[in-house]
Amino acid sequence: MWVFDPRGAGDFAVTARFAEHYESGFDNQTTDAILAHLRELRAEMDRRFATLKAWGVAGDPEVGMPPIVVVVDECQELFAHARHGREATDLLADVLRRGRAARINMVLAAGNPDAQPIPTQIRDNIPVRFCLRVTGHYTNDQVLGAGAYRSGLRATDLTHADTGIGILIDDDRPRTVRAFHVDHATAEQAADRAAALRDKPGRATNAPPKTGIIGDLADVLDSIGFVDGVVSGQELLNALRSGWTNAYDAWTARDLATALAAHGLSIAVLRRRTDGRMTVHRGYTRAALTAAVGRDSAD
Repeated sequence: MWVFDPRGAGDFAVTARFAEHYESGFDNQTTDAILAHLRELRAEMDRRFATLKAWGVAGDPEVGMPPIVVVVDECQELFAHARHGREATDLLADVLRRGRAARINMVLAAGNPDAQPIPTQIRDNIPVRFCLRVTGHYTNDQVLGAGAYRSGLRATDLTHADTGIGILIDDDRPRTVRAFHVDHATAEQAADRAAALRDKPGRATNAPPKTGIIGDLADVLDSIGFVDGVVSGQELLNALRSGWTNAYDAWTARDLATALAAHGLSIAVLRRRTDGRMTVHRGYTRAALTAAVGRDSAD
């Protein structure tokens, strides 16, 4: 989970205990940090699509695509930012358009979207919308979509007494629903549980430091049994476990894929026809692993 609050209200501060990235503040330094994360997010999305092109299934543990949920509270502050507004809009719109296919989902929240309108390329790419009480038809349509007020979807009819009640639009028919009320104590408990789960061995976000894996790989590279120049993620992990006792025992193939991806290594698909038969090998190529070891040694 990546959580950003460009207004700095701190409503999601509890998520800092388990979020992969958390930024909150109404200042240029925070905005710069959020933009850097969004650039990183798009690069990760592009990496995932390159892997999907070769592998084909995002949910396979060897592909290294754990789900990413990005929460941007008071998102209108990013869109209206004098220096970064245009880039933030372009980055978020791109991830909204393509991210779901790469297991990247986004939650955008805006407290007053009529004061700082949500850009069209953002609104048009949000399939699920939820609107609490608003005071005018323009704000209503900013959230629920053009023509919503005219068609009878009116969050303006809600009152102060309708706490947590709003209009939901998703794949089904629009309906009025009540959200769960989560008080501070409950949020603290949920955050503690999430942090504990994140710290368990085998979690992708709990993978050991990425900086040493290429050096470890260099020590076991000659012992790996490549088939047609390719080794599967699981076989590569087994080689690391054999060469480094206990160091990789808690790792999964997904942890390995995530760590290697940070060094530009991804699953490759090698197809060869031998005696009229097509053979397919999926994994890491000897050439790519050797090149990564060489780059690490040069650094």
